[in-house]
Amino acid sequence: MTKCGDESFELINPDKSIAEIMEINEKDKVYYISRIKLDNEKPIVIENSWVNQSLITDLKREDLEDKLLYNVFIKKYGLNLKKAKVYISSMVAEQSEAVLLNVPIGEQLLIMDRITTTDKDNVVEYSRFITVSNEFKYYLEIDL
Repeated sequence: MTKCGDESFELINPDKSIAEIMEINEKDKVYYISRIKLDNEKPIVIENSWVNQSLITDLKREDLEDKLLYNVFIKKYGLNLKKAKVYISSMVAEQSEAVLLNVPIGEQLLIMDRITTTDKDNVVEYSRFITVSNEFKYYLEIDL
């Protein structure tokens, strides 16, 4: 069973790169959420998410307790999600990732960047998942 460990939750102004990805202004507000996902008490994913406050107006830390962001967007806020773009890359663990994921520095990690839009083409969230690469199985289905 996957659950969340340490968590950070705050309302911030996005930096330039996050604002560009989310197609918003740097003066707009986003909820920044950082969570460590655990499997049997073992850290397996660092999840950093930025949620557009203009679409999700009163998000609270309690809304997220062991819940997927998509479920909160749909069930609490009634958003119609249209699509998610996912970019997959890799990196080697530096000191901060090694400590959080309990892996050696230099360990190969998988990165998934996800940008989710509503049916009105507004970016509701950008998330970066840094995973221990041998802990996951990924599945893609492509209609041709």
